[in-house]
This record gives sequence, structure tokens and C-alpha cells, in this order.
Amino acid sequence: MSKLLETQVSFGPYGTVFEDRGPRIGVPDLDQSANILRGGVYREEHLRLAQQYLQAGARVATTNTFGARHALKRNDLTLYRELIGAHVDVVREALHGTKRRSLAISFGPYGNDCYNPEDAPASENESRDFHAEQFAVARELWEKAGIDVAVAETISTGREGLGVVLAAQKLGLPVIPSFVIDKDAKLFDGEPLVEALKRIDAATGASALGYGINCCPIEGAETALSVANGMRHRILMVYPNSSSEDPRKLQERDGVVHLHDHEGTAKQLVDMVRRNPSIRVIGGCCGYDQKAIKTLSHHAKGERVFLR
Repeated sequence: MSKLLETQVSFGPYGTVFEDRGPRIGVPDLDQSANILRGGVYREEHLRLAQQYLQAGARVATTNTFGARHALKRNDLTLYRELIGAHVDVVREALHGTKRRSLAISFGPYGNDCYNPEDAPASENESRDFHAEQFAVARELWEKAGIDVAVAETISTGREGLGVVLAAQKLGLPVIPSFVIDKDAKLFDGEPLVEALKRIDAATGASALGYGINCCPIEGAETALSVANGMRHRILMVYPNSSSEDPRKLQERDGVVHLHDHEGTAKQLVDMVRRNPSIRVIGGCCGYDQKAIKTLSHHAKGERVFLR
């Protein structure tokens, strides 16, 4: 994978945008990603949002497949395959006729609660086996769908991150594990992010494409980069929440938050790229919307970086 990205901005979130929009259009369960299989308004709204992110200037298209893992955890592999395929098809339709973008397929963590380390796999082997099941479905679609990278998002422990990389390594897939951290740049089990990244690289021969930080206060991303030392170059994707609160508190409010200062946050993220040129993709997680992605794309325009 070797692309020159002139604007390295990814899609924003699906979940919190749909949580906000669904009740306003009379579809309160719009945020349930499995409903895409019902077609109609559910598929139309997914396509509409993907197209809006592209129109806003996003160049890294992502799928709304984060929640599909729940079907896999119920051992319903048929439903899981259908969900992954349906969401990939929607993004491919949105991309049709546009200039070439990168397509990233999103995978969620093992646990039902992303923010609870006790809900994470007990070992890297348990993580590896679970994520291997997720990635195997992506492998089936990879070439046909034009997928460029797998992103395992909102990982809360180093052991799960290691399992992610081991699973992708076995299948030969480029992967970016993306971690949720607190303001002090620590994973939710207390391990400093930088120590987890060192351990994972040492155990896997640095086979991950790189690492991401998501669903966290922007202050946490700033801290992570400032203390990363020799691992700073391995952090290539940053997409924080719109709020500086602990994401576990956002969850208590259903995560429906809004970004009020588009300009200030966009400038802060682009400045982060200038100070840390290894960052190749920026975007937003909970609380971002199409307008925020448009503002971010505007400020990022002209930044030229390689995503290998």
C-alpha cells in the first residue's frame, strides 16, 4: 500500500452522528449498524453520510462495521459476513466515480464495553483467535472490494493489541490497532501506551503498519506523542473525541456530544501533524460530524504525507 495522500483526513464517526440524527427523522435505532440489512432508510442514511464525508474532503473512507462483532460473538458467522459485506458495499458505492481514496475496514474490540479492560481478552492468544475470525472475513473481500487497511479500533489493553497484530500477521493483512487512552496517555488498565507499543513491536517484528489513537481527549493524544520518544514514528493515525472528558463519561450520556469549536480543534490536529510528521491520517471520533470533517479537511489541505 503506497499512496500519496494530499489530504490525510478520514471519515468521522457513524454512531454518534446517527444517535443524533435518528430521533430527528423518526428512526431511533438508526445507530444500530446491523439494521443496514433491513435496507430502506437504514441503507440510505449510511450512503448519505458516507457521501457527505467524501464531499467534506475526507480521503480515508471507513466502514461502519465496528459493531458487527456482536454477531460474531453470538457465533453467527453468516450474519457477520452479511453485515461486513453490506457495509463495504455502501462505502464502495459512495466512492464510485470519485478520485481514488483509501478504504479502511473497521473492526471493534473483543469486549462489549470498549472502555472496560476487564472486558478485554484475558490473553494475547484469546485476542488473536477472536480477531483472526474478524480478519478472515475481510480477507475474503479484500481484493474484490479494494480494501487497503484493517483498523482495529478502541482497543483498551496492550494484550488485545498484541493479539490484533498477531492475527493480521498470520493472514498477511496490513493493520492499524488503534487504542483508547486517558489524558495521561495510559491505557485503561493503567499501562502507558508507549510501553504497550514497544512490547507489541518487539513480539511481532514491528509488523503492524503502525498504531492509532482514537476515542480519547485530544490532550491524551498530545501527551502520548510527547512521551513516545523512540516510538513516536509508529503512531500514524489520530482521531480524538470532540470532548476533553473521559470517554467513559461520554458513554454514560450515550456519547451524543457536539463539536462547537471546529476551527480551533482542526488547527490543533493539523499542528499536531506538523510537529509529528509520522502522523498520516487525522480525523474525529465521538462528537464529530460532517461540518467538523469539512473544517478539518480545509486546514489539512496541502499537507502531503506517505501512507505506505
